[in-house]
Amino acid sequence: TLRFETTDAMGGKGFDGGDAGRIEIVNHGILEMDGISFLPVQLASNAATPKRNDWYGVVIAADAHGTNVSEVNIKHARYGVRVVGSDHIVKNITASECQYGVWVDGGTPEVKSVTVFDSDNGIYLNDTSSKLEDIVVHGCKGDALQVQANGKAVTVKNCLLYDNLRYGLRAQKTSSSSVSVLLDRCTIHNNTNDAINVRD
Repeated sequence: TLRFETTDAMGGKGFDGGDAGRIEIVNHGILEMDGISFLPVQLASNAATPKRNDWYGVVIAADAHGTNVSEVNIKHARYGVRVVGSDHIVKNITASECQYGVWVDGGTPEVKSVTVFDSDNGIYLNDTSSKLEDIVVHGCKGDALQVQANGKAVTVKNCLLYDNLRYGLRAQKTSSSSVSVLLDRCTIHNNTNDAINVRD
């Protein structure tokens, strides 16, 4: 278990858009973070009363050369995992009590066997051609899966999105282009708003 303080004494930004006031793990090279199913890596806040956004999260930067993040439980972060403009694979991650479980900016990453629960939002995809597989999102205050895209296609296979306080899936194009989401063997139920909401 690795616990993070709620402030960054060094005040550095590990990448463009980082937060000088939050501790973050940023991969600019090769990141190996391997747990096992019965003994996962634990990343959490060190606060006496931990909460969402206590630390920044795990960032896979655009210049990362290799990422193997597997069997990791992440809590109390702004972003459980944030993927920036890369094509890496994120798998076997559980994020809870985060602001966002997974956030993807650009690139073509794959997100596999990820569970997000008890967070503000589940998974957010921004202008990316991501592939998601074996995804479970439940008990979040916002959307389970949000897609904003400019002519990009997202594939979601074997997902379960339920008991969230907004939409199961919300898709929105960001310009005059289109947004495309292919759902394959997905179950979306018991979300407070519509199961699927598509906005022009």
